[in-house]
Amino acid sequence: MKSNDVTDVFNKNKQHVIFLFSSIIFLMFFRTFAFDNIVIFGESMHPTFCSGDVIIFQKFSLNNAQLGDIVIANIDGKLLVKRVTYISYFNELRKFFITGDNYNLSFDSKDFGFICSTQIVGIAVLRVFPFRSFGRIL
Repeated sequence: MKSNDVTDVFNKNKQHVIFLFSSIIFLMFFRTFAFDNIVIFGESMHPTFCSGDVIIFQKFSLNNAQLGDIVIANIDGKLLVKRVTYISYFNELRKFFITGDNYNLSFDSKDFGFICSTQIVGIAVLRVFPFRSFGRIL
């Protein structure tokens, strides 16, 4: 191998390492601050979601949760996936009443009351599994 060949191989590998490192940093930033995923457990959101479904949720613009949105809420350290069914405005503060679509089998606001916007950790945007149901969440 000539020295030019060694230099070319080194430069190509250097470009690949830089690309790989940049991609990893971007994905870490993306997942930390923008989006994350959650696996549905239980039947409280049936028929919208079934146990084992995987959804992607956004972690920004959480104060913009609207009536009908599916949110991920932190209730006593446990993440729950529920639908916003009522929004109360009290002294300029928004409080959310969230319920499962399978109302009778769901542990939700009828059990623990209204939640604050600070308890909303995400808004569901995309179902990624099962693949036959892949698509945007409306």
